[in-house]
Amino acid sequence: MREMLKKRAHFLELVSQVGRIINRELDTEQLLRTTVSSISSILGYYNNSIWFTDGNSLFLRAYSFSGEDKIARITNNQFPMEGIIGWAIKDREVKYVPDVYKNRYYIKHRIKLKTKSECTIPLKQKNIIIGALDIQSDVIDAFSDEDIHILTIVADQLSVALQNAKLYGEATRQAERLSAVNTLAEAVNTTLKVDELLEKAYGIIKDLFRFDVFYLALYDEKNETLDYRIFIDKKVRKEPARKHLSKGHVSALQVIKSQKALNIENLSEYLKDSPDISQQEIAELPITLLAVPLKIGERITGVISIQSYSKNVYSKEDEEFLYTLADQIAIALENARLFKNLHNELIQRKNVEDQLVQAQKMEAVGRLAGGIAHDFNNLLVAILGYAEILSEKLEGKNNSLKRYTAEIEKAGNRAADLTRHLLAFSRKQVLQPKIIDLNLLLDEMEKIITRLISENIEKDFNLSKPLTPIKADPMQIEQVIMNLVVNARDAMSKGGKLTIATSNIEFDKEYIDEHPVVNKPGLYVMLAISDTGKGMNKETLSRIFEPFFTTKEIGKGTGLGLSTAYGIVKQSGGYIWCESEPKIGTTFKIYFPSIDDKIEISGRDIAQEKKLSGSETILIVEDDDRVRNFISESLQLLGDRKSTRL
Repeated sequence: MREMLKKRAHFLELVSQVGRIINRELDTEQLLRTTVSSISSILGYYNNSIWFTDGNSLFLRAYSFSGEDKIARITNNQFPMEGIIGWAIKDREVKYVPDVYKNRYYIKHRIKLKTKSECTIPLKQKNIIIGALDIQSDVIDAFSDEDIHILTIVADQLSVALQNAKLYGEATRQAERLSAVNTLAEAVNTTLKVDELLEKAYGIIKDLFRFDVFYLALYDEKNETLDYRIFIDKKVRKEPARKHLSKGHVSALQVIKSQKALNIENLSEYLKDSPDISQQEIAELPITLLAVPLKIGERITGVISIQSYSKNVYSKEDEEFLYTLADQIAIALENARLFKNLHNELIQRKNVEDQLVQAQKMEAVGRLAGGIAHDFNNLLVAILGYAEILSEKLEGKNNSLKRYTAEIEKAGNRAADLTRHLLAFSRKQVLQPKIIDLNLLLDEMEKIITRLISENIEKDFNLSKPLTPIKADPMQIEQVIMNLVVNARDAMSKGGKLTIATSNIEFDKEYIDEHPVVNKPGLYVMLAISDTGKGMNKETLSRIFEPFFTTKEIGKGTGLGLSTAYGIVKQSGGYIWCESEPKIGTTFKIYFPSIDDKIEISGRDIAQEKKLSGSETILIVEDDDRVRNFISESLQLLGDRKSTRL
C-alpha cells in the first residue's frame, strides 16, 4: 500500500512538473530535454524517449536512460515507421506491451537493451498524430492501468507544450523574418552599391535559412549570361564568375525558363525525371533545393538559390519568404542600376557641356586672335617692306646702317611667323587643299619624324589600309603632325613609345548627339598620335589649345604649336581632341572628312625669281594707310604709275 501511494505521489509530481514546463518553456529542444529528464528522475523507468513523425519515417528527438547516466540527449536520427512505436502511431492509440519478447511488433536493437515491457502513447495536436511518448521498463508488466492513464495525461500535456513551443517558434521566426524584410527594405533605400547590397542580402538569408550551398546570380537577358556574384559551397566562397545560361546551374536554368520558384525535395530523382537537364559546378549533388527569381515586372534579373546536402526540406512558407526577400533585392538592384545609369548620364552630360563650352571658348579666342593677327600683320607689312626698301638702297654701300636693317628684318620675320601661327589658329590663313592619302603623307614623313625624336623613343606606325582620301593642304597637315610629334617627344624625356595610327571611321547621329564638338555625321579618316610620356591633368588638358599656353620652360616653347594644329584641323573641316592621364601618356585624335575622289599627285612648286618691272597703271585698294602707302612706293620703285583708290 505504501509503495502504491509513493508511486502515485511520483506520478502526480511528474504531472505537476510537466505542467510547470508547459507554462515556462517555449524552446522545443529544451522542452524535450526537460521532459525526458523529469520522467527518468521522478519515475525511474529504464528508458523513455520522444519521437516525431514525418511521412513514413520516425525521428528520435530526445531520450534518457534511468541508470547512472540520466542525461537527456537530443538527436534527429531517422528510422522507418516500424516497431511498437510505429504500431501505436498507425493505430492512433496507446499500446501497452507487458512482455516485449512475446509481441510481434517488437524489434530487437543492434545493441542489447534491458527492455521487458513498453508503453507507447501517441502525441496528438488537433486530432493529428505528431509523434509518440515511449516509456520502457526493465521489469515485465511494469505498468498498471492507472500508470498508463497518468502517462497519457503527461503525453497530452507534452502535446500542448509542443504546440505552444511551435507557435512561439513560428511567431519568433515570423518576427525575425519581418525584421529581415525591414532591414533589407532599409538597405534598398540607403545602399546603391551592388556588391554591398548583395552582401547584406546574403547575411540576412544566412541567418534565417539552413543551407550548404548558396548562390546569387544576376541574369543578362540580352547575352543569356549569368553573373555569379556570390557563390558559397560548404562555407567556402568561390570566385565570382560569368557563365552562359546553358552552363549554369539547373536551378537557375529552370527558374529563368519557367519564371517561377523551384522547390525540390529530392534533386537526384528530379534529374532522373528530366534527362535533358544536368547539374553543373557542384561536385556533390545536393538533396534539397530552393531557388526563386529576381524579377522586375515580368523581367527576370537574377536567381537566388539555397541548397542542402541533408534532407532539409524547404517549406512553402520558406519559399514564399525567400520570394519576398528576392523581390526586395530585385528592387534594390534596379534602384542601383537606375542610379548608375543616371550618374553616367549626368557625367556624360557634364562632359558634353564641357566640350561645348571649350569649343565656344576656342571659337571666341580664335576670333580675337584672328583680329589681332590681321592688324598686326598690316603693321608688319609696312615694317618689313620699308626695311627691305632701306636695305636695297644701302646695298653696295659701306654703311653701318645695314646691320640695323638686318636686325629689323630678322625681328620682323620672327613676328611674322608668330602672326602666321595666330592666323592658322583663327582659321584665316590661305590654304591650298588637295585630295591626299594620309598614309602616303606619313610614309614620306617617316624619316623626318625619326630624326625629330630621340633614340630612346620607340616608334610604331600602325596605318590602316586601304585608307579613304581626305581634302587638305598637305603642307599644313605636315605642320600639324610635326607639332604633335615634337610635343610627344618633349613629354618623353626619359624615353617611351610614339605611336602613329590611321583608320577609317564613321560617326552616326547618336555619336553626334553625344559629342557636340562633331556636328556632321558621316565617314571620317582618323589620325591618332600617342605617347607614353608624363601626361597631363584635367586643368592642363582644358587649356592646351589656347594660344601662348605652354607648360614648357621659358625659352623652350611659344605656346602656339597646338593652337596652330587646332586651327589648321578646324579650317580643313576636321576635329581634334586630346585624351591624357598623368604618368600614363597622351593621345591626340584628329578626324578629317573622307572624300570619294582621286588622289592628286603633285610636287611642290618651286618659285622662280624674276626681275619685276613694268609701266602699267595699277589700282590699289587697301583700307590701311601704312600698307597702302608701302605698296604704292614699292610699285613706283619698279617703274609703275600709281592710282590710289579706297
